[in-house]
Amino acid sequence: MKKKIYKNIFYNLLTKFFLIFIKFGITIFTSRFLGAEGRGIFVLVNQIVGIANTFISISCGEGLIYYLNKSQNYRKKIFFITIFLILVFSLISSIILISLNILFPNEIIDIKYKIIVLALVIPVMTEYFLYSVLKGFKLFSNYNKISILTRTILFLLICSSILFEGDVTLNCLIFYTIGYFLNLIIYFVYFFKITVKKLYYKSKDLYRVIKYSSKIHLINFITELEYKIDNFIIVFFLDLKAVGIYSIAVTITQLVFYVTNSINTIVFPYVSSNLKIIKKDEVILDMVKLSFTSTIIILFPLVLAGFYLFPFIFGAEFLESYYIFLILAFGILAESISRVIITWFKGLNKTKELLNISVSCIILNIILNLYLIPILGLKGAAISSVVTYTLRMILILVRFRSYVKFKISKIFKIEFKQLYFFISAIKNIT
Repeated sequence: MKKKIYKNIFYNLLTKFFLIFIKFGITIFTSRFLGAEGRGIFVLVNQIVGIANTFISISCGEGLIYYLNKSQNYRKKIFFITIFLILVFSLISSIILISLNILFPNEIIDIKYKIIVLALVIPVMTEYFLYSVLKGFKLFSNYNKISILTRTILFLLICSSILFEGDVTLNCLIFYTIGYFLNLIIYFVYFFKITVKKLYYKSKDLYRVIKYSSKIHLINFITELEYKIDNFIIVFFLDLKAVGIYSIAVTITQLVFYVTNSINTIVFPYVSSNLKIIKKDEVILDMVKLSFTSTIIILFPLVLAGFYLFPFIFGAEFLESYYIFLILAFGILAESISRVIITWFKGLNKTKELLNISVSCIILNIILNLYLIPILGLKGAAISSVVTYTLRMILILVRFRSYVKFKISKIFKIEFKQLYFFISAIKNIT
């Protein structure tokens, strides 16, 4: 079973390589052509949509994954359950965003960008639920292909925006939105193809999904908010240009997280299944070691060469992003461990036990940001994140160890044999 998981992770990472290339291309384009302020607007628009949809969806995507692996009946009913969730949650998200419009005055976010935020709600929500269904079906290859196709469409349309005169940032976001609506068509066509179209489902089927999802939602939302709240505090105390500079450092850390995310994408359906508990424990421990070791290997060259790469790739005004990245690197190591362990709690429906940890960490993060950003600027935001990530890792490890007995010191050892086993597991792929 481990070899199968490793192979799936390899395929997922292979796809992630192309996704990294595309995302990196979007990052370079928006930093080079939009500048730091335009990049800040681009990031803020995406994050407002992301936070709103994450909050409103109550993590029902994870609920679909969970029950698709628990019961075969859901595979026959998933089509209309998913359509219902997309439509209802998109409507609620749009209403809330319109209601909260007053929180973002036009001096910070112009009305034209707020319209784009609203336009992105449905396609982004659809993307979230379709990807969840593909994970639930364990159609990882299809998931990867659609990811590459849709991200390529976004990249090409964003690049096409420079051919038109006018506000460069606005044109970029308009073409970005058009790309998302083209992807929306692709999502629905493929979703229609892979699912059984039953005209009904029982209300209790929907209730079960929502009940499970509501248990893990607060933790998911708090975690998501913690990753993004600093940008909103930065724009409040500093400006959009500062958001753009900080976003480059964060984007590079997210690229490093692709290894951890690939592991979680593959492992969660297995941990959610009816596999024996002892096997799930072994799998998670192996994945934690793989995630930590891989993160160090990826970070090392970025730390060494970043001083030259950041201004060369993104532009001279983004050199400060490198120094922010150096601080965030310590937090990345902590997150490479805690993110995988959280998957274990999700799979065993034990995420409620992490609620106190999540709440404590986000409160600490907000307090530190409010105190340090006015004093240290962007470095204060980075320090706040590192302190919070490290504390969460410690608390989650302690909680995890109350269930699974292991030596914590082993996790922090760079075990190249783990990578060797990973490579040997996929050596017969070609």
